[in-house]
Amino acid sequence: TEVNHITKYHISTAGSNVPVNISIKGDHLVLFSPSRILGMGNVSWNSTVNRSLANFSMAYPGKANLTDYYQNSSTNAMVAEKLFPGGIAWLRFWLTIPQNQPAGQYTGNFTIQCADAS
Repeated sequence: TEVNHITKYHISTAGSNVPVNISIKGDHLVLFSPSRILGMGNVSWNSTVNRSLANFSMAYPGKANLTDYYQNSSTNAMVAEKLFPGGIAWLRFWLTIPQNQPAGQYTGNFTIQCADAS
């Protein structure tokens, strides 16, 4: 369910003086007791650099599923490509939980990489 169609997750390149490529990777989500894994492929995401689209155009299931490596422009699954200095990339995430997945507190990490695109 889209609650208020609002996303507050964003990455700003305010401190940059060159265009940047932004990509994301993650880990499986782990439940320690009982020991279970919720695969990172159950996390999907989408992004836009257009603020007016940030709240309404990013609909489930998202642009890509989370992977354990940084995507590049050839996969069309980057958060932002050649984002100009002072630009903002807006993000939204979804978590799909399989019906037989045990309830509990899962832990995992997402990592964002910003690289010089000039």
